Amino acid sequence: MRGFGSLLGACVRLLWTASRGGCVAVVSLFVVAAAAQAGMLLALKVVLEAAAGQPGSAQAGSVGQALDQLLPGLALLGAALAVLATTQLCVAAGRPLLIERTTWFVFERVLDVARDADLRSFDDPEFHDRLNRAQNAGGRPLVIVQGLLGILGAVTALAGLVAVVMALQPLLIVSVILLLVPLLAVQRATSRSYHRFATGFNQAERFRYYLRSLLINRSALAEVRAYDLEPHLRERGNAVFDRRVTALRRLTRTAVARSALGGVLLAICVVASLAVLFGLVAAGQLSYAGTAVGAVAVVQIAGVLNTLALGFGQLHESSLFVEDYRTFVRAARQTQPPAGQPVHRVGRIELKSVRFSYPRTTRPALDGVDLIIEPGQVVALVGANGSGKTTLAKILCGLYRPDSGEVTWDGADLTGLDETRTRRMISVMFQDYGRYLFTVAENISIGDTSRTPDDDSVRSAARRAGAHEFVLALPDKYDTQLGTVFDGGVELSVGQWQRLALARVLFRDAPLVVLDEPTAALDPQAERRFFDDIVRSTQDKTTLLISHRFSTVRAADVIYVLDGGQVVEVGSHDQLMREQGLYCRMYTDQAQAYQWAENSG
Repeated sequence: MRGFGSLLGACVRLLWTASRGGCVAVVSLFVVAAAAQAGMLLALKVVLEAAAGQPGSAQAGSVGQALDQLLPGLALLGAALAVLATTQLCVAAGRPLLIERTTWFVFERVLDVARDADLRSFDDPEFHDRLNRAQNAGGRPLVIVQGLLGILGAVTALAGLVAVVMALQPLLIVSVILLLVPLLAVQRATSRSYHRFATGFNQAERFRYYLRSLLINRSALAEVRAYDLEPHLRERGNAVFDRRVTALRRLTRTAVARSALGGVLLAICVVASLAVLFGLVAAGQLSYAGTAVGAVAVVQIAGVLNTLALGFGQLHESSLFVEDYRTFVRAARQTQPPAGQPVHRVGRIELKSVRFSYPRTTRPALDGVDLIIEPGQVVALVGANGSGKTTLAKILCGLYRPDSGEVTWDGADLTGLDETRTRRMISVMFQDYGRYLFTVAENISIGDTSRTPDDDSVRSAARRAGAHEFVLALPDKYDTQLGTVFDGGVELSVGQWQRLALARVLFRDAPLVVLDEPTAALDPQAERRFFDDIVRSTQDKTTLLISHRFSTVRAADVIYVLDGGQVVEVGSHDQLMREQGLYCRMYTDQAQAYQWAENSG
């Protein structure tokens, strides 16, 4: 119970942090409701005593006298009922807002952690499992709020009912305690079982939702239909779902058996409490009116305790997910690097004996890489797929931290520099560049959200990227919504998206430009024009260019050839061709292939 108390406290703090005003309002309403419920029972006792002419009440007489005796109790009963109903309706009306604020708060914290996590974490399945469990907590505020409100309402109502029972017969409090124990035990065991079930199917569920996304994701849908993959993907998803349902069915059977046992024990305790009441009447220690009110109170207490147990069960299950969320956040805080030193310029970039491996792999992606980029140079990385080019670019940008070795900017270790300022000095266009379904202008201006975009700067970047002409042909020019999934949205060609991505790079106007396979989908002629535009637009910047097409990089100042995560050759195009090494062979093979394609065409 000590552990549950800690988790319960975490849920309360979560709700309080998300919406303090909402918590104060709800607590106040529940206190008023509890007082109204207690007042309702006491008013009922007054009415019953007046109607029966019991001692201590007004004596029976004429109809007028009877009404005079009944009216105060009836008025109090009506007022208490009105207050109780009003408070319950107010709580119900405010619950959606409390849920929305709590849900938003949790997801914001998860996004904070995802933002600060090392990029390599996103290549680790274990991180995705933890992230998914933390996101499950984000979907739990509905249950948390309902559970907390149920507990709060039940506790306050119970306080009022217990006060009434204490006034009638303190011995009945023992039955109240006996009612609560079996219900809490049942709900606690069930909630733990459901949490183990959800955690055990975490990765399987992620895979099932991935399969589902393939069937509705526009980027994958064309190939899915072309290969007629829909039946196969659905069959695989259904197989995962069937395993989940089978396990859930077993869990449900166990939960039903536990609940039935708890219900039987609850009924026994209620009957025992009523027997005590009637025994007190027979012994002359309690009036008939008091007995009636006591019986009503005991039955209501049973209902309240059942609500209380259900609330505890819901909250206990959800609190276990909240603990996953708290663990995820705490772990991220512990791995946060200290604040770095300010960086004022890129200067000379140097990599010394850099090694890097992805999570759960045995072969390093980079193995002892040395590289130098002088200010203002155009440096190219070439090599076969999987040679480490993109990994090297991400390490150079500070997106990955090397396992060993050193990356320096202007002589300063990159890991010791301020990450935010470092990133502001880099413009990046990766091969999987973003295709943001915003307007054209927004697609360009998000290259630098720290400055207020204006039409001239956006259009200037578009012109330098060769995008201005096709943008003017769009329905709303720079205000055109991109993406046909939105009303009025249009789709661009691959080449047009690439031009917008380059415009985004140029709008950022950073001193270091990194271009990773920016022209992979273009034909050689279009690629050559694109590269000429890049060179012209980045003349005053340091540029790192990655390409699998050697004709594109031949004008670079220095070319690094990677193979198996190692730099195997360095030099200009002419130097590397004279050496007759790997670069020369790959360049010659590619040139012959292009020549053959042109002759065949």
